[in-house]
Amino acid sequence: VVISASRSPEAALDAPAAVSVVGRSEIQRAPTLAPVEVVQDEPGMEMASKGLVQRTFSVRGDATVNSGSLLFLTDYRYSALPSVAFNIPYLVAATPEDLERVEVVRGPASALYGPGAPRGVLHFITRSPFESPGGAVTITGGGRNSIGGDFRVASVLSNHLAMKLSGGYLRGDDWPSTDA
Repeated sequence: VVISASRSPEAALDAPAAVSVVGRSEIQRAPTLAPVEVVQDEPGMEMASKGLVQRTFSVRGDATVNSGSLLFLTDYRYSALPSVAFNIPYLVAATPEDLERVEVVRGPASALYGPGAPRGVLHFITRSPFESPGGAVTITGGGRNSIGGDFRVASVLSNHLAMKLSGGYLRGDDWPSTDA
């Protein structure tokens, strides 16, 4: 079931656009430093690395400095930097541990989302505390002295009230600088 193609739940085969969905199990199998990395292998997705967490990405075109031609959503809300309409993936509030799925709509979606979606939509959908209570911790490390971790804890307090707390930490050496 996809939501981003027509703004209502429907089967992926019935969607009026080309849609890729990265589900929870795929997100858990591939640890990432930035949430946008989970879609780097999806069809039509062009991504370039500019550092540990900095990514330039696009669908249906080159990955320009400003990947603003792709509408960037988190839980149905715009996630682009408002003043300049830049998509900055490391500013997404969701941690990889908190992601339920990521939907990529390839192709113009302006009829549904307005003029801000000429190349498609990248939609991050987080886990509901009602549907997935509990806790999890992920620790990552790797090259360039990088070490990081994510956590998520969620609890249902009553039939109408739940809470969720998630966060992350990352430290590493982006690019070495040598003073001549």
